[in-house]
Amino acid sequence: MIRSIKKIIGFLCSLVFCTVIAVGMPQMVRAADVTIDETNFPDKTFRNYVSNQFDTDSSHGLSEEEIANITHVIVGDENIINLKGIEYFTALTYLYCCNTNITSLNLENNTALTELWCGYAKLTSLDLERNTALKTLYCQCNRLTSLDLRSNTTLDTLYCHDNQLTNLDLRSNTTLRVLNCCSNKITNLNLGNNITLEYLYCHNNQLTNLDLGSITTLAELMCYNNKLTELKLNSQTYDKLSLSTNSLHGDSANLSDLQNVTKTTSLKVTDITKPATYKVNGKDFTIIYSDTVVMPSASPSAEPNPSPSPAPSASPSPAPSLSPSPAHIFIDYGYTSPVTGSSIIYGNGINKKINGTRALTLYTDILASYKYTLSSNGTVKPSASKVIVAVTKTNVKPEVNSRNKVTDTSTSKIARAKIKNGQITVTAVGKEGGLVYLWVIDTGSKGVSASCPIDVKLAPKKLEVQSTSGTKLTNTKLQNGTTLDVHITGLAGSVKTEDCTYTATVGSKYQSYVQIVPKGTTGQDFTITAKGLKNNKDTKAAITFTCDQNGKKVKFSLTITK
Repeated sequence: MIRSIKKIIGFLCSLVFCTVIAVGMPQMVRAADVTIDETNFPDKTFRNYVSNQFDTDSSHGLSEEEIANITHVIVGDENIINLKGIEYFTALTYLYCCNTNITSLNLENNTALTELWCGYAKLTSLDLERNTALKTLYCQCNRLTSLDLRSNTTLDTLYCHDNQLTNLDLRSNTTLRVLNCCSNKITNLNLGNNITLEYLYCHNNQLTNLDLGSITTLAELMCYNNKLTELKLNSQTYDKLSLSTNSLHGDSANLSDLQNVTKTTSLKVTDITKPATYKVNGKDFTIIYSDTVVMPSASPSAEPNPSPSPAPSASPSPAPSLSPSPAHIFIDYGYTSPVTGSSIIYGNGINKKINGTRALTLYTDILASYKYTLSSNGTVKPSASKVIVAVTKTNVKPEVNSRNKVTDTSTSKIARAKIKNGQITVTAVGKEGGLVYLWVIDTGSKGVSASCPIDVKLAPKKLEVQSTSGTKLTNTKLQNGTTLDVHITGLAGSVKTEDCTYTATVGSKYQSYVQIVPKGTTGQDFTITAKGLKNNKDTKAAITFTCDQNGKKVKFSLTITK
């Protein structure tokens, strides 16, 4: 009996002691916590960061609740050499540890991680096998010699430039949209599965060829400073990709040095962005536009089209007035679309000092694609095509004949156009005027085209001063103190040119006797007022009317009478 009482008393004492310890000493870490100490977080700088950011109750440890709330870790201190302890943060989705001196990174427990920024460190390896939710990876400027991303199938953005990679296998990363792998030692880059890629920067590597034929979404490409002998692009990239000379590279010579070189087919090349084969330091460099697979037609005479999408179609009827140009036609190298005022030209001369112009200079980024034909044995043969320009009266795409000419001659008396190296000159002929359309057409299989409305007006070959009733005036008498309204008419042959404006000037000797001012807003009508007589006698005054658009002049003699 006594022994039983002693056991009960002993149990009660133990219970009281434990309660006192639990209540009176809250600073002690419970067994379920992660102690913030040198064992769990050996790097002092990282340990202090964890303590300051996540130890909300100042217990010198992390409770399960605190750990569950750690989703973002942001450290960027060069004093950090070790991130041991990061494995406790199993809810982590975002890790930024750039600009540190870490040499290794264990993320096998951080399976919820979606963004990893670990660039500008000293990593020699990076194991991401268990980080299957990863979408963004920045591991640039490290010492990586390999990068296994086969498990990261949801990866969207990858920056791994400035490492020591010799190979990069991205076949499993089918959702990849942005890739920067420049400044490595990569000799082969297979992007056949990366059909959603939009931005590719692979310059400063050791690539000998680059096949992007399966990618239709590409918007930006830099591949210079490689050892490229062939660059293959999907024909649909025409609408998105601008191939500037500083973005491409063949062997050790920049493409900007390849103007007017001889193609291997002995054809002269004047447009360096045209799909063709060039000689670079004695080696061939080929640009090809094609889709992944060219399917030959059953008929040997047919011409297969490698592009699954048709060329942009035009509106079925002419536009009633000028409108901004669609893509592909620009007024400068800054890719500015033409506006109404920039699309007006005048025939019959040019006045460079004011606002008339006979010729309009435009630019295009449309490139020539290959033509695909079938030989008698069924082999698909590509041949370089060309970009042509034409002027028509409608905004319906014109037909191009077998000689790469547009047969529409309805505008032969209005305007003509020519193109060289992407620069287009449209010149008013001067015999007729009217609204016309400039067409730029790729005659290859891609067939990209664009049109731009141009309003052609006629400047006069001669001028007439007429009364308001239309009577021609040459030498006219006007009684002192009275007025005369005149209209200036321009003529191009028998055609009246009513689109021009005029300036009237009075000789300095006669300005005291006659005044002339514009009437209305047309720039073609004037009111002449006789103000006085010289020595009270009939006085002759000379007035000159000048066309603002081409400088054509007409002199008008006025006699002021009593």
